[in-house]
Formats: sequence, C-alpha cells, structure tokens
Amino acid sequence: MDLGLKDKVVFIAGSSRGIGKAISYGFAKEGSKVIVTGREKISVETTVEEFKKEFGEGNVIGICVDLSKTDEIKESLSRAVACFGRMDVVVANIGSGRGKPEYDLPDLEWNRFIDINLLSGVKIAREAVPFLKSNGGSVIFISSIAGIETLGAPIAYEASKAAIIASAKNLSYKLAQYNIRVNTVAPGNILFLGSTWDLKLKDNLKSTTDYINSNVPLKRLGIPEEVTDSVLFLASPRASFITGACLVVDGGQTRGF
Repeated sequence: MDLGLKDKVVFIAGSSRGIGKAISYGFAKEGSKVIVTGREKISVETTVEEFKKEFGEGNVIGICVDLSKTDEIKESLSRAVACFGRMDVVVANIGSGRGKPEYDLPDLEWNRFIDINLLSGVKIAREAVPFLKSNGGSVIFISSIAGIETLGAPIAYEASKAAIIASAKNLSYKLAQYNIRVNTVAPGNILFLGSTWDLKLKDNLKSTTDYINSNVPLKRLGIPEEVTDSVLFLASPRASFITGACLVVDGGQTRGF
C-alpha cells in the first residue's frame, strides 16, 4: 500500500535509537525526508550515516539537541525547514518512565516527570505549528498504555502520559482549522536492545515471561516496527479523517475502550 509519504518532511524527536529510530527508518523507507534528533551526538551521527547509506545523502539530516529546551526546539525546527523547505509531520517521541515507585514523590521528581513526559512534547508541537500551517500536516505524540490504565508504573509517569493524551485531544480541536491533524500512539510493552523489557528479561526471564503471558492476550512483547506502522498510518493521507484519536498498540493488554 502506498501511504503517500514520499518527499514529506518529517521531524522525529528522540529518533537516534529504540522506537524513535524505528519510526525514522519507517518514514525514510516510505521516501520521506527525515530529521533524526537526539541528545547523544555519536548516536545521532551513527544513525544518520546508516540512513544515508540506504536512502541517500539528501534524504536525512541529524540534529543533536535537547528537546526539553524551548530555544533548542525552535532552532532545530528552523534548521530542518531551512534544509528541506517545509515541514509536514512532527512526531513527539520523548519521555522517560524510570523513577521511584513510591506514592509520596517529592516536588522535584514530579516536576522532572512532567517536564520530560508532558511539557517537552507539548512545546515541540507548539513550536512546530507555524511551520505546519502553510500546508496542513500531522502531529503525533507517543504516549503509553500507562497513560490509559494504572499498571503500577511510577505515579508521576502515568499521570504525565495521561496528560499527553488529553493535551493531544484538545490540541486536535484547536488545530483543525489549519488542517493539522493531531493524534497519539500509546505503545504497550515494546522490546528493543537496552529497553526496560530487555533489561527485565536479562534480569529474570521466568518472572518477566510469566507476567507477559498473564497480562497480554497475544502473550508476547511488541517490537518497535509495530509502533512504527501505526505512526506511519496516522501521519499518512490514508488517515485524513482521523484526528484526536489515541491508537493503542499493546497486544490487547489494556481492558478499556
């Protein structure tokens, strides 16, 4: 199926490794112009070189940037548009679930989770809107099933991921007048090298496998490419009447609608 993403300019936050890298690769494979971003210079450069070898010099650039900082967000978006002439899709894949599980988190820990899991994505979307207005476009937030149901993750993480879903829904109303669609993808348990689930499997294979078998109807972990396919669809003209949606990619783990 041709998703109609050829030559679309796509800015992906946190895309030098893991799920973000898989999303970047998926867009590049569809013929999109891809902006790879990340905090680690070596990781960004390595990913860009890999993509250039497969997709060509003129189809990918890398930007080493801290996307929690508004001034760096503005500079990186402007740089991307200066390079490719436009902006069509922004994927806000930014956040962290690592933290203390206690209920009585100090203010500093709450602020840390809100800053990285909610405000960073919101700021990326906000600063991208002026570039997307001219020809419409798509904003896709990467949240988590922890933002949909209580799963025992750190309370501030679950709250911040739920806030992303709510923010995206509201933003979809505000930006519809500019023909900008806003959607969210909520992944479940995704396995890749260095991920939380990779570490859990290495630490205790049996208990981790038992958990997955008991809680995920498909009885397996997901892979980044399964999240990628959902993002590609939502970004494409094939999803032209979908906005304000949250697409869950979790093997059936969540129980609600």
